[in-house]
Amino acid sequence: MQIFPTTKNRSSALQSRLFSLAAICLFLLAIVLTLSPVVRYRSWNVDLRWSHWAAFFIWLAGASSIHRLTLRRLENWDALILPAAFLLAGWGMLTIWRLSIIFGIRQTLWYMVSIGMAALYFRIDDVLDILRRFKYVILTLGLILAILTFFFGTYPGGNGPNLWLGFHGIYFQPSELLKLILIIYLAAFFSDKYFLRFNLLQTILPSLILFLSALFILVGQRDMGTSLIFIVIYVGMLYIIFGKKRILAFGAVVVALAAAVGYFLIDLIRIRFQAWTQPWLDPQSGSYQIIQSTIAIAAGGILGSGIGMGYPGLVPIPHSDFIYSSVIEETGMVGSIALIGLFTLLMFRGIQAAIKTNNKYYRFLASGITIYLTFQTFLIVGGNIRLLPITGVTLPLMSYGGSSLVTSMLAILILVKISDCRADLARDLHSLLPFRNLAALCSIGLASLALVTGWWAVVRSHDLQLRRDNARNFIAARYVERGSILDRNNQAITATLGSVGNFSYNLQYPALSNTIGYFDYAFGMSNLEEKYNDYLSGERGYSTPELWFNYLLYNQPLPGRDIRLTLDLPTQSSLDNALGESQGAALVMNAQTGEILAISSSPAYNANTLARNFTTWKSDATSPLLNRASQGSYPLGELLTPFLISENEALLQTDYSETAGATSPACAIRDQQPQLWSEAVASGCRAALRLAANGQNGPYITSLVSKYGLTAVFNLGLPENPVQKLDEESSWQNLVLGQNRIRVSPLQVAYAFSIFSNQGRQSSPHLLAAVNLQQEGWVEVEQASGTQVITAEIAEDISRLLASQEISGWELTTESQDANGSYAWYVAGTPVNWPGTPMVLVIVREDMQAENLQALGRQVFQSITNSL
Repeated sequence: MQIFPTTKNRSSALQSRLFSLAAICLFLLAIVLTLSPVVRYRSWNVDLRWSHWAAFFIWLAGASSIHRLTLRRLENWDALILPAAFLLAGWGMLTIWRLSIIFGIRQTLWYMVSIGMAALYFRIDDVLDILRRFKYVILTLGLILAILTFFFGTYPGGNGPNLWLGFHGIYFQPSELLKLILIIYLAAFFSDKYFLRFNLLQTILPSLILFLSALFILVGQRDMGTSLIFIVIYVGMLYIIFGKKRILAFGAVVVALAAAVGYFLIDLIRIRFQAWTQPWLDPQSGSYQIIQSTIAIAAGGILGSGIGMGYPGLVPIPHSDFIYSSVIEETGMVGSIALIGLFTLLMFRGIQAAIKTNNKYYRFLASGITIYLTFQTFLIVGGNIRLLPITGVTLPLMSYGGSSLVTSMLAILILVKISDCRADLARDLHSLLPFRNLAALCSIGLASLALVTGWWAVVRSHDLQLRRDNARNFIAARYVERGSILDRNNQAITATLGSVGNFSYNLQYPALSNTIGYFDYAFGMSNLEEKYNDYLSGERGYSTPELWFNYLLYNQPLPGRDIRLTLDLPTQSSLDNALGESQGAALVMNAQTGEILAISSSPAYNANTLARNFTTWKSDATSPLLNRASQGSYPLGELLTPFLISENEALLQTDYSETAGATSPACAIRDQQPQLWSEAVASGCRAALRLAANGQNGPYITSLVSKYGLTAVFNLGLPENPVQKLDEESSWQNLVLGQNRIRVSPLQVAYAFSIFSNQGRQSSPHLLAAVNLQQEGWVEVEQASGTQVITAEIAEDISRLLASQEISGWELTTESQDANGSYAWYVAGTPVNWPGTPMVLVIVREDMQAENLQALGRQVFQSITNSL
């Protein structure tokens, strides 16, 4: 027994083949959906998806019964319409089951209702003529149902527009059926006119009054999407009937005016319009839906993420308003072309049905239905791809909603019946030009949907998928092990815990949270986690064929690659213990290579408890989310003195005690007046700064701080302050000690002072040491060669100038101030000819006196130099 039998009729044979093809497509889709958990978990030991098979077999039974009815009740119908419509309905039904079993069951029940109504429809031979005769009664009933929503309206979701009438859990939206009623009424009304002349009083006004009545009801209910569809249906049918191009121009003006009035008077329309024009300004609130929809389409790319392999549930209302983006995420640009192609086919067959009948009523009816289906498709898909504002209408035949499905199916059945009433076109019938123009406009609209979809899915795909609010990257990490971050000795700083499907990411050394950053579903990525995410997530570090094949098969990256940092955890621990819970930062850097051996910011947050404590940390006055080592902005003050002397060593030939005088400002360390330049500079004396800067102007100071890297910005993946704009017209006093003084971070200070431990050369700071690639293994990261800033002789002179009797190297302690308080600095480094690792240490404290910081800094320096 054949599911889709044939007769000797040509239409039956073609329709049978097309229905069979549609059934095969949906059958394959159902199989892939069943097996998708196997692919996602890469194991057969998973629960397969079976529930959607009920929908497939019900669809198959319904399609078979309607096919058999057409064989018995029709003779020369268009065999392309029903298979295309049923394929869209089945596609939508399986998609809804994939998203939500509850909504899938409800949609399947409404599909069964549609099949029952179709069976009744085909058994009434003159059903279209009956609708024509009772047009006023049908329209009145439709308006009454719409009016009832003002008094008994509800929203199935609980909180929303009251556009539905409900009874014991069954909901119906009168405005959906009212679209088809309006088309039937207009077709019947104008076909009853013997002479169709464009007469405002006799022809247009009676229909306009009833049309406006329906429109005002919809506007009163704030159903603006349906209101817009009503306007387009009315204007489009008038154009088909009378063929006047000025009708289209008038309709465009009406739509523009309606949009303008709605924008200024209705908050919802204004919010949606702003989300359409400026979505990136508010991606987490007003524009969240459209941003997530475009990201979903971008995730689909050309071939899609795979049936059952995407994450369409990340888009709000994916089964209804955004079912298009749900489908395209998993089928890609290929699915978009197929879906839009099916609606384009229905559009052309609808227009052809209208042209080939010699019955004016049928002609107008087919035209109205074609306009309705095409424009509503254009409206919802355009909203999904940001071609248009979001309107909240459904995608015909596909979106969840019983009212929408029943109305769309009835419209398709009417088209099929009209296509069975073909006749040769008589010469006195209406001109074909309006139909050609209608086909051209609809084709342009549908083609634009495919083009804009391609823009997001292909051109902007990579950019959108890298957005922090794309949660797909974090969900994928539950199924694919993320690479680990190691210190220079291969000790784990981060690690992936758990099993496939339940992987979790953990920071093994939480004190480094401000540097490593976070990788969190709710908050996204930051710092090194974000900078090296391509390696850590497995998107890089493999050959291109391996990556492409894995994504094609699993829609998942390969296991993440480990990266090795320059950090040394024992040294890091020393810094963290020195800072404790105080406010400040510390950094140790290899002066020769630029490798950052330790970097500490206090107080710090814990990336492992980000979701639980983020709100508290955000409002904490001590700013634990701030990386003070790279982002702190502290007054430079007396730290500038060694660099001024580097440019003018002749100062060291003068007698400091005589030049400074007895009334010079106090020093950071000593209360008594220093006698030597070495004592004054190392103790952070203000007099030494004044003498070294005496006679210098603003341009000289700004060029000096730039030369030594005190304003440098490094591409480390850490948050940094932008380059400070300095006023070159200011005096040196204003630049160094004034209100808009030069500010630096500990990272910039370490970079600048490294020259005194590296023979005058500077190497850019860096944190990444090596990457573990799949084929090559550990590959060291090449670093740029250092830059000679001053001569080795000058560097050695300054190193000797700052030489300490307490540590094995040079040191400098200063104290700078601003309106917020005082800041103690301690900077120390190994001498030029140090036999071990040449390094520089920088500590800044916001809550400690300089003398105490010097003592603490010396302990830290000695501990680190002994261990490295």
